[in-house]
Amino acid sequence: IAREYLEKLGFGNQPYLVFKHEDIDRHHLHIVTVNVDENGKRLNRDFLYRRSDRIRRELEQKYGLHPAERKNQ
Repeated sequence: IAREYLEKLGFGNQPYLVFKHEDIDRHHLHIVTVNVDENGKRLNRDFLYRRSDRIRRELEQKYGLHPAERKNQ
């Protein structure tokens, strides 16, 4: 799921680390990656939150996951 998410986001060739939280009732993943390519060029971060949110919803539906909820700040 993490690899598919990063590919759809345009970060598919980047190294990444995934940490899966199972220590609370809300199981979820954290994904850490870099936003520059091997030549030092910055990857497209335009509208990153919007793109990420759309991809997240798509993957939640595809894999039958519970929708992520925003925390109140």
